[in-house]
Amino acid sequence: MAEYLLDVRGLHSGYGRVEVLHGINLHVGKGEVVAVVGANGAGKSTLMNVLSGIVSAWSGDILWEGQSIRRQRAANVARLGLRQVPEGRRVFIDLSVEDNLRLGGYGRSKAEVNQSLETIYELFPRLRERRRQMAGSLSGGEQQMVAIGRAIAGKPRLLMLDEPSMGLAPLVVAEIFWLIGVMKAELDMSILIVEQNARAALRLADRAHVLSLGKSIIEGTGAELMNDPRVQQAFLGGHGATQGGEAAE
Repeated sequence: MAEYLLDVRGLHSGYGRVEVLHGINLHVGKGEVVAVVGANGAGKSTLMNVLSGIVSAWSGDILWEGQSIRRQRAANVARLGLRQVPEGRRVFIDLSVEDNLRLGGYGRSKAEVNQSLETIYELFPRLRERRRQMAGSLSGGEQQMVAIGRAIAGKPRLLMLDEPSMGLAPLVVAEIFWLIGVMKAELDMSILIVEQNARAALRLADRAHVLSLGKSIIEGTGAELMNDPRVQQAFLGGHGATQGGEAAE
């Protein structure tokens, strides 16, 4: 049996001739929340897109339960149980909330999808209230709930969240991270989250990495990084941080 659910080894990738990731190593265990934090241009979203099969890996390897998925297409990666919630939400604005959620369960039986819908509506009661509304009429926070719910409808074993707080008001960000904490406690899945809001991500994470210019420069438990002077200075309100303790991105 593989030691980790996801094991990334020496991952290099980029776009065209520009290398963005320079030998990334990280792993996610079963039931674990791992955070990747860093400023704009650190390579966080590129990392997620490579893991999802959207962007090709140049070298290194991506192991899923011990088996390489480096050359798998995005659809095959999703079928294995890795589901990404993309940056910017990207809901289908002309479809209802429930139709958006059902699309996330494509390929599963109607009964399985209905069961997942009940789980989603228990997690996000607001979506039950708005299930017949067009997704484009929702607030940004509600659309983020739809995007997360759509991924959950596929019953992932690893949920990958790309900047879930982006563009949301502080109170909404707090609610989204509270809900992610509920998911951690109640759903049988692991979570990989990349975030600019280091404080929120580190509070939630079992383990975390700081990414800078495509390299993991600091790693440890979430608590260790919260107390690391380098992380405090860069992301948690020390010199060079923006108001509210978030790094500029």
